[in-house]
Amino acid sequence: MPTGSGLAIKVAHSGFHIFRPEERTASLHTVLSLRSATRAENLGSAVHSSIRAFFVGLLLILAVSSPAESADIPSVRIDDASAYFAEGVVDVPILISGASQADGLELSIDYDEMFLGYAFNAGVSEHWSVENVLRYANHRVIITLENISRGSALDEDVVLHALFVLKGGALDGRDAPPFKVDTRLSLGTSSPVPTTTGTHFFLVDDEDNREPLLTELDSGTVSIYYEDGIEVGSGAVTGVAQEITLPLYLTYLRNDRNVFTVGIDYDEMFLNVLRVRGLQPPLVDERVDENLGPAGTLRFELVLDNGLSGPFARLHVADIVFQYTGQHPPDNEIVVKAELIEGAPADGNAEGGGAGYGQTVPGLVTLLPAHFVRGNVDSSARISVDGRVNALPELADATLILDSLFKGGEPLPCYDAADVNDSGLVEIGDAILLLNYFFKGGDPPAGPFPHPGVDEGLWDILGCDTPVPHFEPR
Repeated sequence: MPTGSGLAIKVAHSGFHIFRPEERTASLHTVLSLRSATRAENLGSAVHSSIRAFFVGLLLILAVSSPAESADIPSVRIDDASAYFAEGVVDVPILISGASQADGLELSIDYDEMFLGYAFNAGVSEHWSVENVLRYANHRVIITLENISRGSALDEDVVLHALFVLKGGALDGRDAPPFKVDTRLSLGTSSPVPTTTGTHFFLVDDEDNREPLLTELDSGTVSIYYEDGIEVGSGAVTGVAQEITLPLYLTYLRNDRNVFTVGIDYDEMFLNVLRVRGLQPPLVDERVDENLGPAGTLRFELVLDNGLSGPFARLHVADIVFQYTGQHPPDNEIVVKAELIEGAPADGNAEGGGAGYGQTVPGLVTLLPAHFVRGNVDSSARISVDGRVNALPELADATLILDSLFKGGEPLPCYDAADVNDSGLVEIGDAILLLNYFFKGGDPPAGPFPHPGVDEGLWDILGCDTPVPHFEPR
């Protein structure tokens, strides 16, 4: 919202409401028709009366107890896995959470028989035991497990490792092997009601009858690599200046080197390199010496630990930390390219060195719609020591709402965030709810809270000009 824009204020039985001046008349009338409103005979008098009522009401307001937390739904997740083709097998971890009260788990995994064949399971959790394994038509395995530690407080736990054979006939008929093939491992589809179809937890009654439990499912992917190459991770970012981090993955299918020269190409209009942070292990040192070339290019050397010289697949070797400028790119997409370079940079010049080799998968940074945290009116964010972003509202946010209502303050950076109760309007009740949450243990703001998100309301016309800094790795 442009600085200095006026605010349309409506006085109603429920308090004062702020509307963005650029809202269309038809939409505004639609919202106003939902409220029973009276004409304000004296706006200045009403404002002062409401201020007095606000402070008196704040002192008398009763503590509102928080709603009871619903029980967590148990979940099953297949962790993504990678392997190079010659390795022969791939180890796929299966993780569970919130299942301490379940008696058992029926784990049903569908896989592509062109690329994978189920071999066996290993590394079963100490809290679970495998009761039965059934194979169906070379593309499904069903593993039944019993919870032998029922009632134990478990967070996320690796219940077992499923080992799959990598099949050689999958690439028959191709002129050249691809860099990699991604093949899906499916647990089935999450159901809104308990079902015996697909993967599910269950209870067992006194007569050994099974009662299925509602179960959240998260399927996974196996990436099979056939060529050397390098990949840049992807992510999505809100359109405001902030730091973002993209991972760098290396695949090398021989065992004849442990030093790799990497070139990075990016658009300096949208990104600036802050640093390259190596991972130790697998690198000898987490410090990486960077050679900046022409604008938008970077070159550096990665030295693996002497005991590691390949072969390996999708080895996470470094993180590239960029400063996103906040500029919006065409098509809402920023491309970051990487390549492996034969030989070291000539004379330290990022333009020098040998030719590129191996395959490359660029990273894509896409723009997210405006994300906000309900109650965080100015979309401020604080970075903790561990790098996490804290975008929770503060007392100053309630003050911003009141100033806009009663003092004609500056336009709010994020009207969606100021609509604390998600009524579709900004009113005095939003400030009261926020203050009650801070000081009386009242209800928290409506979602998205406490983490950034978007407004999913059907009638929302407020918008958010300044989103919170938020990055989602993809």
